[in-house]
Amino acid sequence: MTLGVFALMTSELLPVGLLTPIGTALDLSEGTTALMVTVPGLVAAVAAPLVTVATARIDRRLVLALLGVPAGTLSGDLAGWRTAFAAVGVLGLISLACMVVVMPKLPPERTMRIADLPRVLRAHSALRVGIAMTFLVITGHFTAYTFPRPILQDDGVADGMIGMLSPVFGVAGICGNFLAGALVSTRLRQTVCGIGLLLAAAMAALAIDGHGVLSAAAVLVVWGLAHGAVPVTFQTWIRNAAPTATEAASSLYASMLALSIALGALVGGLAVDAAGPVSALWIGGAASHIALTVSV
Repeated sequence: MTLGVFALMTSELLPVGLLTPIGTALDLSEGTTALMVTVPGLVAAVAAPLVTVATARIDRRLVLALLGVPAGTLSGDLAGWRTAFAAVGVLGLISLACMVVVMPKLPPERTMRIADLPRVLRAHSALRVGIAMTFLVITGHFTAYTFPRPILQDDGVADGMIGMLSPVFGVAGICGNFLAGALVSTRLRQTVCGIGLLLAAAMAALAIDGHGVLSAAAVLVVWGLAHGAVPVTFQTWIRNAAPTATEAASSLYASMLALSIALGALVGGLAVDAAGPVSALWIGGAASHIALTVSV
């Protein structure tokens, strides 16, 4: 399952790390190239609740089978962006075979209908707060994170070093995930507030001109820690908010997550094309700061 999630997330977000070389090869602006993130996000936002309902009686193992950015970015730098996409495609096929053959059967917990989704959202105020926080944090994050290469180039980092900095963000994200996992059971709200605060601070720090490689790496560590903490923290919030309707709540969360990725990439693309990379950082930081007021 871990391999499948890795392949899924890498394929969805690979354009983030390879935005500039893809745009250069296809003669597109960075904002237009960001539609490679927006379009899949919109499709996923619609598909998340529909797939959950349509597969309500199907073995969840098969659903997973039908459905790592730093590694993709580095491989794209070394071997070209087309090679990186081809490698992820092969990885997806391997993970498909592994999930079908190796994973045990995962029967659905209960049958769910489309009508359950708005009813669950209306019935749980904490779920509405969690969905709103997801919208603000993820939209803010992807408004800026969709454009790491132009942002770092604008910040004075040499192009050859950007691929080497991507694993810094990735390793920090792994650490953030484990750190959040240790905190959410007793300090869930504080962890959410910390995520918003660190994301806003990291984006504001990068928006200030004059960083070198080391200072940019330090900021990416903070940003990566915060973003890495998002999945376990927000999923815990959503699960706690609707403990008797976890599938419906998770479907709503997944849909808002995908929609927010799409919207963030779209807003960031418009901002970068109109006012440069630094504008995406300020917009993203502002959204993350607003999320703090929602979570308090």
